[in-house]
Amino acid sequence: MFRKVHIAPFHVHEIHRRSNADLYMAIHTATHIDAPYHFVAGGTPIDRIPLDRLIGEGVLFRVEPIARPHHRLSVADLQSSVVGNGSGLSGKVAVVATGWSNRVFSDALRYFQDSPTLSPEAAAWLADAGVKAVVLDCATDAPEQVPVAEQAMPVHRILLGRGIPIVENCIDLVQIPDRRHTLYAIPLKILDESGAPARVFAVIED
Repeated sequence: MFRKVHIAPFHVHEIHRRSNADLYMAIHTATHIDAPYHFVAGGTPIDRIPLDRLIGEGVLFRVEPIARPHHRLSVADLQSSVVGNGSGLSGKVAVVATGWSNRVFSDALRYFQDSPTLSPEAAAWLADAGVKAVVLDCATDAPEQVPVAEQAMPVHRILLGRGIPIVENCIDLVQIPDRRHTLYAIPLKILDESGAPARVFAVIED
């Protein structure tokens, strides 16, 4: 687990007539974007990912009914849960709505230890289909009780190895209606880093 988020005020209205604070947190805390550099030594860092890779028509996969703890979403799971025409994934943003974060995000240990995730096969299927980003409201990979350097993390490596950013730990994806929408995942522009906190939202067409 990462260190806890810590906010340390150094200006307060009562003394300084303004408010300001230091923020201490890991880059990959809460809702954030993994750049390819996170797992690929020569991969693109977050500040050099074009925003058009992180903004685009969303394709919603409603997997909440089957996204039980520890479930590894298969290709068949995704194919059977896609909203609309799932054959046209190329150049679009895959939005995998498990509902997991809505249920357990306040319990960090359970959130990561028990989370449903994509299977490696499902990650490869999305990559082969040409999606330009993958948005999740759950953990990306199953937990591995080995040192960090020995962890396989196959879903991360498949997607990031293909240059596909991963938008992790979103919430309320299950609230997106079954209508055409544009997904926005806007990261902080942090020089040469592996990821960044992000504001993620969908604009729904009438």
